[in-house]
Amino acid sequence: MKTPTLALLLPLLGTTTAAPSSRAASSRQQHRRAALPYELSHVPIPSIPGPTFFSPNTKSKSFAVSAAAAPPESQIAGARLLSPNTTSVSAVIQIPFAELPTTGPTAGNENGLYQATYWVGIDGLTSTSCSGRSLRAGVDTFWDSGSQSAGAWWEWYPQEGPVLFADLEVDQGDVVRITVTADADGAGGEAVVEKLAGLECGSEVLATGRQRFDGIAAGNKLCLAEAEWVVEDYPILNRPDYPLPLANFSVVEFERVKVNGQLVGEGAEVFDIHLEAQGGRLTDCDFEGDKGRVQCKRVVGDA
Repeated sequence: MKTPTLALLLPLLGTTTAAPSSRAASSRQQHRRAALPYELSHVPIPSIPGPTFFSPNTKSKSFAVSAAAAPPESQIAGARLLSPNTTSVSAVIQIPFAELPTTGPTAGNENGLYQATYWVGIDGLTSTSCSGRSLRAGVDTFWDSGSQSAGAWWEWYPQEGPVLFADLEVDQGDVVRITVTADADGAGGEAVVEKLAGLECGSEVLATGRQRFDGIAAGNKLCLAEAEWVVEDYPILNRPDYPLPLANFSVVEFERVKVNGQLVGEGAEVFDIHLEAQGGRLTDCDFEGDKGRVQCKRVVGDA
């Protein structure tokens, strides 16, 4: 396991090395397979309150009205759909290449460490959603002094994971279909990541990672009320007070976003990453219902 480049991390993370605050968090993290050069903490950061949600049609107006006041900090971006009896959520993405940011306070550190994570989930987008309980699968990406890496993972927060799929290797630039499926009682389910030959419908499945969940404790059952497609800026494990600098990914598109097998055409809310230490608003996300697509662009600030 490599030691992260502290020259960039310390101004953003501070000097604390506090461990995750709960026994459950420590238990989850120790099960993650160390196949990537770094491990990330999926434990919520108490000092970051979370996103502001917008209807796609009112987002630009809302930003203009509130431009004088900084919105609450958030480390997540993307879209969510509040819908009862949500038992399956999916999307297809081409894993973006993690690059060195070119603008903002984190730009230009050629010896730095940057990351961006892309995931699909049911419930638990915020601590008030199903008390944070969530079934997720996604892909971590890193840029480390010019070296790029990626890994696909599954998680049932807070009971199990995050764990890398043992039988699936992915690279930046690969196309993957991510699907999470919950049992009707919310006490079990499955996470699947498939590597595809291309973005086209019907593309050949080249490899599959699959994890089945059974015996979920009663206190960790899902509420089956929320679908989400997310870009997240996680902190590194054992330095959980602030996220790593967010990589420059230019744009990521969650294609063919589906809930219970049906293309999502309307009703989704969008939200953005906002971290003052990294330059303010770091994403510009939109939901295109006519295309069943969630698109997030990498930005710095609201200009």
